[in-house]
Amino acid sequence: MSYQLEKERKEREESLQRLEAEKISLKKQLETQLQKVEELNEQFHKAEERIVQLQLYLEKEKEKEKSKGGPSVIPHKGRRVGIFIDVQNVYYSAKRQCGKKIDYS
Repeated sequence: MSYQLEKERKEREESLQRLEAEKISLKKQLETQLQKVEELNEQFHKAEERIVQLQLYLEKEKEKEKSKGGPSVIPHKGRRVGIFIDVQNVYYSAKRQCGKKIDYS
């Protein structure tokens, strides 16, 4: 009987040691994660400060534009963009490089 009790006591001690080791490991992981969070928080605050600086800069630039008499590019509601493709050149380039014809459908 005493052998069995001694065996259970040793198992519990080993279990306790494993739990203590796991606790230490988890504590280290938690400290590492906390440090990362603090670093990210610091980066976030720096980014916020940079955004505020850029907003102030843009406001100053807008004021400069207004004082000069408006923007250098005149806005136009009907502004369009044209894209021109030399279809014949594309056709023959594809035929020469791939040995195949283009299906335009």
